[in-house]
Parts: sequence; C-alpha cells; structure tokens
Amino acid sequence: MELREENRGNTAKAAFLYILSLIALGFLTVVGGMTVFQIINKFFTSVGDPYVAYYSTAILRSALAAVIVAAPLYFVTVWRINKALLTGTLAAAASIRRWLTYLILLAATVVMVGYLISTINAFLNGELTIPFVLKVVSVLFIAGLTFAYYIYDARRADLEGREDRRPKIFAIVAMVAVAAVVVTGLIINESPAITRQKRQDEETVSRLSQTAWAVESYYQQEGKLPDSLQDLTGVKLVENDAINPVSGEEFEYRVVSGLSYELCTTFQVANNEKTDEGDYWSYNPEWLHGVGRQCFTKKIQTDLNGKPAPALPLPAR
Repeated sequence: MELREENRGNTAKAAFLYILSLIALGFLTVVGGMTVFQIINKFFTSVGDPYVAYYSTAILRSALAAVIVAAPLYFVTVWRINKALLTGTLAAAASIRRWLTYLILLAATVVMVGYLISTINAFLNGELTIPFVLKVVSVLFIAGLTFAYYIYDARRADLEGREDRRPKIFAIVAMVAVAAVVVTGLIINESPAITRQKRQDEETVSRLSQTAWAVESYYQQEGKLPDSLQDLTGVKLVENDAINPVSGEEFEYRVVSGLSYELCTTFQVANNEKTDEGDYWSYNPEWLHGVGRQCFTKKIQTDLNGKPAPALPLPAR
C-alpha cells in the first residue's frame, strides 16, 4: 500500500525523520558503547596491559554528553515515525520507508562490526578477562536490540489505525538501558567543579614552569640567582606569570644556596598519586604536587665544568 493521495506531500517529512533517526542511532550506538566500555574500565583493570582497559574521565565525559543529546533525539524521531504509521501519514509498505529502514540496518551493522573487530582484537592480544566478557556482552546487547527492532519494523504492514505494542516494549527496554548507562556514568564521573580545579592547577604548574625558566635564564646572564621574583618582571618573566591564577598571590620564592632556590604555591587537587583518574596523574616528576601549599626545590643546571648549562627552550603555554 502506497501513501494516500492527500499524504504524498509528507514523503519528504518521512525521509527527514528516518534520516534523522539514522544519524541519532549512529551517534547513540557509538557513544553508548564508549560509555559502557569506560564504565567497565572504571571498575575492572587489566593486569597484563593497562592501556587495553584504560579509564579516562575525558572520554567518559565526551561520551556522556553525546548520549544525553543523541538519546532523546533518537527516541523522539522514532516515536514520530510510529505515530505517522498509525495515522496513515506514512504507509507501512511505502518504498521510502523500506529503503531507509534497511539503510539504518546497514549503518548499525557497520558500527557493530567495528565494535566486534575491536573486541576480538583485544581477545587475540590475550585479554580473556572479566572486562573483555562484559564488553562482548554489551556489544551483543546493543547489536541484538538494534537488529531485532529494525528487522521487525521492516516486516510490519497495514499499521494504519492498528496500535502495535511491540515497538513500545523495544523503546522501554532501550530507554531503561540508556538511562542506566547515563546514571552510572554521571555517578562515577568526577564533578564539573573538580574538573575545573584540575585545569586551574594545570595553569598554575604552567606558570611555575615559566617562572623556573626565567630564574635559570637570569642566572646565566647575571651569574647569580635573583633576590626576588620582582627582578624578573618585565625582563625574563611576563607580567602575572609568577602569580597563582586561583589565589591571585605571587609565588613564594627564596634562595636556598648559590645554585638552589625554592618555589611555593597552593594547589586544589593532587596529581602525585596514580589513581583510576589516570588522565590527570602526572608522568613528569618535576611538578608532582599534593593538595594545599606545596614547595619545589630547583637547582640551576650546570655542565661538567660547573658552569651554567645553556637554557632550555621557553616552556610552551
């Protein structure tokens, strides 16, 4: 059965809804899988290779944001499509509906094949662990639910005026699964306030590095350490570079010996302990710090003859 004459003008609208649902489904399956994988990585660590099950708050945040946008968009467009089928605005046997439904199945197949390849690759690399099994199960669940719905949807016919409860069941299962993933992700994800504090501390470290570079450069030219950071302002150090961006206070500076000096300031979040928040733990031992007031003892670099070594390039901002 084709579209009724009075509804033929709705073909473009139906195509728009199907294409929009295709895009939303693509985003939802990809970022939904990423979110589930990060949740699994949060609670299970791979002993053999930590990078196989590496948990990243940055990846989790990005995936969660995409799920929160894509999920409502997908469910609303599918609801609009089913409403059009019920009212007869879109005929179940319309060729455009069949083509776009199978196009969605094709796109879902490509996404799921990609996930399966990645998961099997992890297995061939020796990861036969609980995280591996959970990831396989999650991929099969996403793929199974997607294929079950669209294969069933492609076979439906004569839906005008006949309410079908099965799509509602699929929708409820999918929405419960998405809600569970989003809630779990939000619970384990660090708060926006902590993320902001980490970025502020990173800027503090950057300014400390700039200050240390300026002290080194000053020593090479003057043959001594500066008496205070004021000696560097406007010459070796850009204005405000020696100021903590959070507290607004100048870094504490004191000369320890002829070649050694100390820089002190305060931090909000520690980066000297390796936790599951691996993307913040610092691999550079030079600026490892705890919470609160922290001091760093620095020494002017010298060559084998005891003379100041050439200054390193200015640290990138």
